Amino acid sequence: MVIPYAPDTTGPKSNPNASTNIPHSSSASPHTASARPATASVSHTRATINATPTGTHSAVFVPNRPAQVKGNTKGRPAYVWVTDENGGCPLNYARMISVESEITPIMVGAFSIPDNQLDECLNQAITEPDGQQRRQQVAQQNHNPTVFKNLVFNTWYGHGLRVIDISIPQTPREVGYALTLPHGIVRTYPVFKDGLIYWVDNKTGLHVARYTGPRANELPGAGSGTYEGNATSPHR
Repeated sequence: MVIPYAPDTTGPKSNPNASTNIPHSSSASPHTASARPATASVSHTRATINATPTGTHSAVFVPNRPAQVKGNTKGRPAYVWVTDENGGCPLNYARMISVESEITPIMVGAFSIPDNQLDECLNQAITEPDGQQRRQQVAQQNHNPTVFKNLVFNTWYGHGLRVIDISIPQTPREVGYALTLPHGIVRTYPVFKDGLIYWVDNKTGLHVARYTGPRANELPGAGSGTYEGNATSPHR
């Protein structure tokens, strides 16, 4: 919005004969320039980054995507992928935060699952499929991400390992997943080594897999080192 500027009339009056650093034509009085209306532009578009009822668990910047701002000679990142650890249902979601302006981080994208909707929580069965035993309570929140330029591998507790395409930061979309049987709780940062992914499920142990979905050719291959979200980039 535009806020009209009104000059301060409460302070000491200036001397009309004193010099001024406001340029004006030789035919205009010194008071003419200061009397002209001025405007100040104020933006109220910054989105609130809300992580209630618990809070943010992980914040991992997106590598190889430097902020496109003047003077960014060291390649400061443009985006941070943020996860929220919140038990129960409904859950919090994962979010893409723009940090191109470090003093005003803004949420520009998000990814969620059905359990992020209250209606889904209310409609869930309360018993196991046999209709007799009370449904096993499995934590379902998102937890730890390993982030590449265009892909995020996010452990999501009872929802397994989720693979999210972030090539367009404003519209993250799921392109793959891995669920353990029996139903477990995936918590660790996914670790990449020689083209394989390693993660641990609290109930079913260590799992090893290979991602073959969209943009699989962009992932680090054999001999490229170890990559995981709980380390600075470039990973070692």
